[in-house]
Amino acid sequence: MSGKVFRARRHKLLVGLSLISMLTTAQVATAETVQQAMSYAYHNNPLMQLEREKINASREQVLLAGVALMPTLSGQLSTSAGFSKNYTQSSGGWGAFDSAYGVGASLSAGYSLWDNGITDARIAQARIGEMAQYDSFASAEQNFLSSVFTAYVDVLRDSALLNVQIKNFNVLSEQQRASEARFEVGEATATDVSLAKARKAASTSSIAGAKAQLDSSRAVYEQYVGHKPTDIVQPKRMQNLLPTSLTAALKLAESNHPSIKALKKSVIIAEKGVDISESAYLPTASAFGSASSDLSIDGTTMRNSLTIGARLNIPIFDGGAKDSQSRSAKIQVAQARLNLSITRAQIKAMVKARWAGLKAAKTSEGANQAQIRASTAVLNGVKAEAEEGVRTSFDVLNSEQDLLTAKVQFIVAQRGVLVSQLQLLSAIGGLTASNLGVK
Repeated sequence: MSGKVFRARRHKLLVGLSLISMLTTAQVATAETVQQAMSYAYHNNPLMQLEREKINASREQVLLAGVALMPTLSGQLSTSAGFSKNYTQSSGGWGAFDSAYGVGASLSAGYSLWDNGITDARIAQARIGEMAQYDSFASAEQNFLSSVFTAYVDVLRDSALLNVQIKNFNVLSEQQRASEARFEVGEATATDVSLAKARKAASTSSIAGAKAQLDSSRAVYEQYVGHKPTDIVQPKRMQNLLPTSLTAALKLAESNHPSIKALKKSVIIAEKGVDISESAYLPTASAFGSASSDLSIDGTTMRNSLTIGARLNIPIFDGGAKDSQSRSAKIQVAQARLNLSITRAQIKAMVKARWAGLKAAKTSEGANQAQIRASTAVLNGVKAEAEEGVRTSFDVLNSEQDLLTAKVQFIVAQRGVLVSQLQLLSAIGGLTASNLGVK
């Protein structure tokens, strides 16, 4: 081969590879990654918007609790009309009809001087409640992102299963044509042809079921993400986000899981409630003042007044209401601590179960992959033996069915590993938008 010819062919090859690279890059660029799907859903789905509004509401509770530290001021405007007619005994009759009209204005102020720390405790309760709401948001975030991710990989799984079923249908169609051709020349029996037709019919049913399952998964995807899946790609594994041991996973769950963090704050809120109930036994002091002015319409009469004072409220007897409130507050503390203990135990068990589930999913994936290799080798061997007359068409069809089953199980196992990783990440409190690359 001459140098010119070699260079020309080499140039064509490089151009072809460049075009393939450009097309591949364009395809990847238009694909919707799982991070993009989760990001779109995270910012647009009403479920997450509702959780954000809950945070705003808890923030208002902090402001509302602090109002008690501020003075109060109120004003009033009034107008009046009076009518009178006097009876005079000396004259033996009624006098002239009198009327009077007036306007008035008043201003009142009040300020709490001392409330035994009740307001401070309520402000602390509200602030801790706001922080607990952020933990509740993190818990809702975990559940939501888990649902979106699962919907994403479900569409991938069901698309792959449908493709496998379609390919199997094409293989069985070819098998049927081959059986019919061999039957025409006397190399196959009518039973062989009927068996091929039966397997093809069963494959048609499997395709219909796979399509229905894919449509269902697409509907769930659209429910969470907000649009239909178009071109999605296989997500990366999350192994780098997971701990390397079960002990480390349990420690992370204790410190990071949002449900545990929220319940710890609930205990503190309940303890503040005890402080509030016990402070109610002590006196409280407040200051007050008022100013008013009344003026007749004709301007002949004007009355002004100013009042300033302090009030000491001393609780003496309320029928046992404060005692009941104190006992109730202490019961709420006990309940909060029990809820925390129960949740800790539940999450600990969940981490252990999901750790074992991930291990089993990985084992299943590896076994299914080995099964595909073995089933492929068996099918090739059976086909070769069938050509020599050692095996029958029934043996070939059975081997193809075994390979199909192995492929289906492998696809399901791949999805199982991804979801198991996701579930373990959620159990340790690491399923956050930032960890998953959601912007």
